[in-house]
Amino acid sequence: MGFLSKIFGTDPESIKKRVFEGFEQHFAGDFEMTNAAKAGWLTAVGEKFGLRNQYDQAMQYFKDAIKLDSGHISAYVSLGLAYVAKGMFKEGIDILEKADILEKNIKESKIYTSFKDQPYLLHILNMNLHFSLGIAYMEVGDKEKAIDHFQKTLKAIEEQKNLKEAGSISEQDWEQNKKTMITSDETAKHLLKQLKQG
Repeated sequence: MGFLSKIFGTDPESIKKRVFEGFEQHFAGDFEMTNAAKAGWLTAVGEKFGLRNQYDQAMQYFKDAIKLDSGHISAYVSLGLAYVAKGMFKEGIDILEKADILEKNIKESKIYTSFKDQPYLLHILNMNLHFSLGIAYMEVGDKEKAIDHFQKTLKAIEEQKNLKEAGSISEQDWEQNKKTMITSDETAKHLLKQLKQG
């Protein structure tokens, strides 16, 4: 039994079709939100493949998400992460740099409301984006850009901690992301120290 079959039953394409039809009904006539929802679903399924180290399948879902919503930052970040995980650093950098540009222009996007209402999501996205760019630039030998992106990673983590202290993050959301933040924080600090000494 395949991965999607375990989650969705025996026919993943019919499940995808039903999910997409549900989005079309829910957002009746709002094509931008419909496609954003579809892209979000495809990205989430792709991330499940990525967690299982099935990067080729994951990448296809991320690419399909980007075809539906060319501004879907999470799909770009996830695709870039998949390239980096496969050791395809230059390709990962290209995709992640596109995500960085999109993130800087996010306020122009209709989907921005989800980030505006839950600002911690944007900091998690930034952390993942800049950490991955730091790794990729380090691997291709661009020390200066690697340092810059690891510093941005640490800034995103610090902003996340500030939101927690201000009570802007629920305990559940904090706990859900805490392990990743701690690991990213420790690794970014270690790699920054290494890069600055080398």
